[in-house]
Amino acid sequence: MAILDHPLYGTEAVGRVKSTVTFFPRSANPLCTDEGEKVWYHLISITYRKESSSESRRAQKNKFQDAVIAWYALTPTEKSYWEGQATGLQTAYNAFLSNYLLTH
Repeated sequence: MAILDHPLYGTEAVGRVKSTVTFFPRSANPLCTDEGEKVWYHLISITYRKESSSESRRAQKNKFQDAVIAWYALTPTEKSYWEGQATGLQTAYNAFLSNYLLTH
């Protein structure tokens, strides 16, 4: 059964069909003079993968959870250290997680 927020036939349709397809508008270039070019409409199919219960996947998931817990346990001074370690577009959080996952 389809669950829609607006009429299906029209320019303002959004919604999803049986949790498999989602349709929604998205902003494009706001500097366009043509109204039709200011909004793109997306139709996305959603696929779900069965959760793999392999030992290696569980180990990697636990490692990520430990890294996130370790990040939140850091003091503000330690977090500022990781801001200095971040390179390019990387955040302090990303730099910390990257290092943690490589060293643990």
